Amino acid sequence: MEQTLVTNTLLNFARNCPDAALIIKPHPAHQPGMLERLIEHYPLPNVFLINKDMLPYHALMAADVVVTKFSTVGIEAMIFGRPVVSVMLDNEDRWQFVYGDAAEYVKTVNALAELLEKLVDDAEFRPKWTEAQRERQEYFLAQYFIQSSRPAASLAADAIAHRLLKRDGISTQWSVKAQ
Repeated sequence: MEQTLVTNTLLNFARNCPDAALIIKPHPAHQPGMLERLIEHYPLPNVFLINKDMLPYHALMAADVVVTKFSTVGIEAMIFGRPVVSVMLDNEDRWQFVYGDAAEYVKTVNALAELLEKLVDDAEFRPKWTEAQRERQEYFLAQYFIQSSRPAASLAADAIAHRLLKRDGISTQWSVKAQ
């Protein structure tokens, strides 16, 4: 039900804003059916359904905004510097821990439609909103990810060695150095 409401809202947006492209990437566990019927009901040239088994990166790079509920795609979008809108129609505030303050949360399809329309129509709002989203996302990502020029395998090896030494009671002066 929630996916249907959000999809209808996004398709209505695409119909009303023909210059905007809507790229829909189903979850890898998606079972074909309702989503495809909805898209067929709105035969729009600016709506693109990507195969659920494809990696999302080309779509993320093309996106100006990523709309999701909560998913790793939201985190990946943030890494690529794309603002994330998290749609929480069920008012499940407990899921806000996933993105913290890094996403824009909307709790109704009307709020989603209004935000998308404002991003398209308000030339002053969009760059300010986008920059504020990116700043919150950078802060969020810095809390959870190490920025380093060292190879990931080297960082992983150091972390494993530290855990093994700690398990065996050997004191270390271990720290990951961001380079």
